[in-house]
Amino acid sequence: MEAEVVWLISFLITGANIENFQFYAKFFLPNFPEVGRSGHKPGCRLVRIECSQNENPYPMKNVSTLLKNVSPMVLALLLFASCNSESTAPAETVTAEPDPQEVLDREADRVAYLEAQDYDALEELMSPTSTYTHSSGVMDTREQLLNTLRSGDVIYRSLDHHDVEVRIIAPTVAIINGSSDLVVNVQGEDLDVYLRFTLVYTYEDGVWSFEAWHSSPREP
Repeated sequence: MEAEVVWLISFLITGANIENFQFYAKFFLPNFPEVGRSGHKPGCRLVRIECSQNENPYPMKNVSTLLKNVSPMVLALLLFASCNSESTAPAETVTAEPDPQEVLDREADRVAYLEAQDYDALEELMSPTSTYTHSSGVMDTREQLLNTLRSGDVIYRSLDHHDVEVRIIAPTVAIINGSSDLVVNVQGEDLDVYLRFTLVYTYEDGVWSFEAWHSSPREP
């Protein structure tokens, strides 16, 4: 019976978190004698077990000493250390590959909000840190762009994107390149504008948000 208990303890220690058990042993077994090895401080090599299941490296004469020094509380700690070493292992995270069409759908929403002058919906789609660099070189923050749109000084009549490509460069970052033909009303005058643009969308809280726009003029 004693041998079976020792072998059970050995099995538990082998599968346990070694650092955890050594920590427990220093406090609960400060005077525990060396078992199966020599030349080390008492208790320091308690969990050093290097054998197959068919080999017991400990002489039977040490069994009584082992059982006398190991309290029920320590046995419970051994079991806890064994279970805890597996339960605390980091879980494997499976991340689905982003769908480029979702990014294109969000950009289609942005265009629709601009054309419908639905600036409240546009604000929700834009990241708080987003920037908008016009083809003139002027850069607006989200607040500056929305203020200009709500004032009526600039109205986007239509935006026609084409030659559009999406690149997912990270699970939470997408870049859109393309061209666009716009009709923009600036202080009461409609203008035809032809642009080449770069757009950045970022993914956060389960949704893609507009992060940046940069455009330059092009020939029609």
